[in-house]
Amino acid sequence: MQLTPCNSNQKVVSNLKPEETGDEVPEINFFDLIPEELVLLLAQYLDARAIGNLRLVCRKFNVIGSDASLIPTLFKTRFPILAGFYSREELNEEHYKKAILRTDNIRDTAFTPRQTVLREGYDFQGHISALVCRDNLLYGSCYKDGGVTVWDLEGNEKGHFFQFNPIPHHIGLSNNYIFGHSNATPSQTADYTGLQRISLLDQAYTFWNYPKANFWRFKVFDESIYAESSKGILEIDVESGLFNEYISVFPTEPFFADQYQVLGIGGFYITSWDRETLKEKESLPLIGHLPDRNLHLDIPTYHPETNLVFLARDYTSFASYDLRQKSIAYKKDIHGISISGIIFFNNQVVTSALDGCLKIWDHRKFSTQTPLRSLQLSFGITAISSNEDFLFIGTQYGDIIKCDFIKEGSLTSLMWDAFEKCLVS
Repeated sequence: MQLTPCNSNQKVVSNLKPEETGDEVPEINFFDLIPEELVLLLAQYLDARAIGNLRLVCRKFNVIGSDASLIPTLFKTRFPILAGFYSREELNEEHYKKAILRTDNIRDTAFTPRQTVLREGYDFQGHISALVCRDNLLYGSCYKDGGVTVWDLEGNEKGHFFQFNPIPHHIGLSNNYIFGHSNATPSQTADYTGLQRISLLDQAYTFWNYPKANFWRFKVFDESIYAESSKGILEIDVESGLFNEYISVFPTEPFFADQYQVLGIGGFYITSWDRETLKEKESLPLIGHLPDRNLHLDIPTYHPETNLVFLARDYTSFASYDLRQKSIAYKKDIHGISISGIIFFNNQVVTSALDGCLKIWDHRKFSTQTPLRSLQLSFGITAISSNEDFLFIGTQYGDIIKCDFIKEGSLTSLMWDAFEKCLVS
């Protein structure tokens, strides 16, 4: 047998176990060898539950899991609806604290949100037909005013007034224009095939007519207008007026669009189209989930982070359709009269009705719970809107009210003012 000479520089690895050699083997925490910056980078790909588990591992990971750079991840998990108002770079600890406080105040029935009257109404001929909040400005369509007025969030008119004919029941905003529905000609009986466009810069007026369209509840996403057509949905470029058509068997009301897809509801189907090819991707039937085919479905409202479509059902009831689970949930007769609006606020769903009642729901459990909060006004609510901080209410009497769930106020003064107006009128 030939022996191999020993190299003194070569390490010899023993096959003996530590207890057989008597040597102590030092305990090595390999996580100590990983830079904290790398662990923090990896943690940004975790969801909130995983971050919570990470913090339980050791003291070092608890510190890393508490880092402020993880706030966007935590915020998006806990407040998926509200997170849509911010970019990842904008989200900070202050936003997170406010969202938690606002949620607590919404749930606290002893807390009364502060109301600010942005516009004081005059009579029932001047009801607010539409509200849109964008870039810290509130646009309100009022029949009495004959057009759309603009306020800042403190209630100061900004000197902009957009004259529409007829007065739009629904308005939409792009970067440079404000839109309202019209008829084939402004003086014609309502058919809603016309679209009015007014420049936000110089108020230049443009009128477009699309015979196959119905602009009663059109939507503006990015720089495109989406409207129901006789055979699906029209997508119209806000600058040129040129359009594409998403074909369906039924006239379809659009309720969401992004760079990938367009969603609409029509003929008891929720249909999605590929944005690039214009071809139908999927059509989800609602008929099998509905107790009655004669039910009326209205005001579809959707947020992509929740995958839930909320609908007014048969005017006074409420339904949500889960696009992921393909299931529907009901809440019967949530209002005593027709629902006038469904929007998202903070991380909740808000419904309003012509009975003057506004209700705030947990979007995850609304079918099994009573509303988190109910606010009762003396006049019917005809329009609602929101931004990341405030809830805006438009009434039959022409009032526009801003509700702040961070600051406490008194609801009695608002209700008393409304009561006095009722006596005077």
